Amino acid sequence: MESLEEAFQPYAQGFGLEELEATASHFKADAQNGHVLTWIEVHNKTITFPRRKNQECVENCDAWIPLLKDRLERGMREGRLSIPEGVPFLLNVDDYSQCHVEGDGSSKCTAPIFSIFKSVFDRDVLIPNFKPEVFEPVFSPWQSKKEVAFFRGAPICSWPPLNGTYSETNAQVNCSRWVMAQLSWGHPELLNATLTENVTQYGGPLFVDMPRVSHQEAAEYKYLLAVDGSTAAYRLAFLMATNSVVLKQVTDKIEWYYGAVHRCEHYLPLSRAVKAHCIAFWVHAFVLPTGRGCRHLSASPARTPAKPASRRAAVRAPASRSVRRVADSLAASGQALMEGLEADFKPYEQGFGLEEVEATAAFLQADGELGHVHTWIEVHNQTVTYPRRKNRECSENCDSWFYLLKDSLERGMRTGRLSIPEGVPFLFNVNDASWCPVEGDGSSKCTAPLFSIFKSKYDRDIPIPNFKPVFEPIFHPWESKKEVAFFRGAPICSWPPLNGSHSSNVKVNCSRWVVAQLSWDYPEMFNATLTDNVTQYGGPRHVDMPRVSHQEAAEYKYVLAVDGATAAYRLAFLMATNSVVLKQVTDKMEWYYRAIHPCEHYLPFWVHNQTDVLQLVQQLQRNPANDLIAQHIAANSQAFALAYLSDEYAYWYWQLAIDKYVALYRGPRSGSGSSGGSSSSSGPPDGGGSTSSTSSGGGGGGSSGGPADAGTGALPPGPSDAG
Repeated sequence: MESLEEAFQPYAQGFGLEELEATASHFKADAQNGHVLTWIEVHNKTITFPRRKNQECVENCDAWIPLLKDRLERGMREGRLSIPEGVPFLLNVDDYSQCHVEGDGSSKCTAPIFSIFKSVFDRDVLIPNFKPEVFEPVFSPWQSKKEVAFFRGAPICSWPPLNGTYSETNAQVNCSRWVMAQLSWGHPELLNATLTENVTQYGGPLFVDMPRVSHQEAAEYKYLLAVDGSTAAYRLAFLMATNSVVLKQVTDKIEWYYGAVHRCEHYLPLSRAVKAHCIAFWVHAFVLPTGRGCRHLSASPARTPAKPASRRAAVRAPASRSVRRVADSLAASGQALMEGLEADFKPYEQGFGLEEVEATAAFLQADGELGHVHTWIEVHNQTVTYPRRKNRECSENCDSWFYLLKDSLERGMRTGRLSIPEGVPFLFNVNDASWCPVEGDGSSKCTAPLFSIFKSKYDRDIPIPNFKPVFEPIFHPWESKKEVAFFRGAPICSWPPLNGSHSSNVKVNCSRWVVAQLSWDYPEMFNATLTDNVTQYGGPRHVDMPRVSHQEAAEYKYVLAVDGATAAYRLAFLMATNSVVLKQVTDKMEWYYRAIHPCEHYLPFWVHNQTDVLQLVQQLQRNPANDLIAQHIAANSQAFALAYLSDEYAYWYWQLAIDKYVALYRGPRSGSGSSGGSSSSSGPPDGGGSTSSTSSGGGGGGSSGGPADAGTGALPPGPSDAG
């Protein structure tokens, strides 16, 4: 915000059409410089180029211009952007700024020019450039990363002066990309930095022909080099979206967000001015702006709701504790995930054979009466098969989750992210409930592991990731979020007891119905509606409301994760927003629930009574001190989602689970039938110890190094080559 204010400061006295025309004329917009500098106006939510033929930019246009036109028009259509009709703007997509500042402090720019790159010394107003590639977070387990600094890029040079300053000399110094590539030849134990083209004939470094790499492959390295090309390192945003450390060249070239990222906090600088304490500071100051932890939620003022007294909450504020900073929270979560997986397989540590798998399948009625949710699978030729079904296919009486899992597992094997040995039998449950309850004597009918996507924390199923159809982070400015708690969902109930306990078997009110009724009683605190009318069954009053996207849900500060028939499947999507999640406490869980904690990743309700969420929202709304705490919890939640709830980590976790299973599987005692294979996994996530397991038998084997082994295709050509 401060950078934006500063950018417009030179124009604080205002400007008119004359100043715009003078600026456009001086910089030859839509003329000699028309390929990168153009005059645009909006008419009927369409970007037009009034100074070009047919008001279109079809000739002599840099590729950035149609990309920006497409994104701006889409933003207007979707209601995310409002641009007034007929107001002229100057847009510069060159690698360089236009509005240089003269020695007397003046500039030829008497009106603003919007630019996607600039020098810190110039007067252009920076705007986001909308990356053409898909932008998504990439996570590779830290301890499996290679401990060298990585760079791969075109041999393009801007000959930047050292340390991003003009104070030394204007003579051309060594090209920074060439320097890194040459250092890589001399110190291969420290750097893997290569150029994509041979420039030895121009005095460039020694060359070896190396292919382009994906961002996923780059994330296999602990240290990633952001080295300028002809302008600011365009790839910096993608490097920052990995969980590797960025080593960034210090130059005067910047993009719109550079004013908000800081050395030793978001990256380590490559310049003459690197100080010894910088690394230590980076480790301790990671992300959050304050070194102090958060206090517990402060109590609300004494005022209570005016609606029925029976709906008043008697919830106490959470026990006094600090909200962990993002780095500490992520490390602890990674450790918890590993510990949870170890605990899941503990009941089977003596091993199990084909007979136990068959007995468990019979108990589950897999591929029989309950075949729509329970099935026996084996892998043959990297294909998931159903050996106990007709034609070995799951074409009839199959829950849709089976198709999603089959597709995801086969994709993982094809791309090298997953290795499943041939012929080893696995049992899968995609029901909303777990199927391996523990009896009073501690035994269970499941004598072999059952992989489930949902379970109760009291049962013995092995929870595994279920591969969300579409998963992406969503950010909405905190200050513009609506200060009410939001929920929209089907009126499905699992009738959970309070506090996630089995202490009562009495059906209590359906939690989704409760929050929908609270929304009628307290509209200033809730926007919670059901998508179907259940008033005839005793449900709340109903108003017909459409479903909403996760993007729309992110417009609210508080988002409710309320169980339906099972654990709130949407929780992963809510955590990927930067809103604070208010989560119902129940015994239902998915695979990652043991790694998230109340008052750190979410705020709990359904603890003391059915309406304690009322006072929780009241505390958040009425005490400004709680707003910062909510932001910190939202930051932990979103960081967790980006690190651990991506497909890449899901495949990593799947591999660990499969390896543990295979290590314990003994095959048939008789020596016939399905048999084991071998598989290995190395490099656990942050905070976890190394994990490796093998098992051998008659089946085929494989190995996997987790997500870091995966390649998802080369970087596309285009603007990324230049930065």
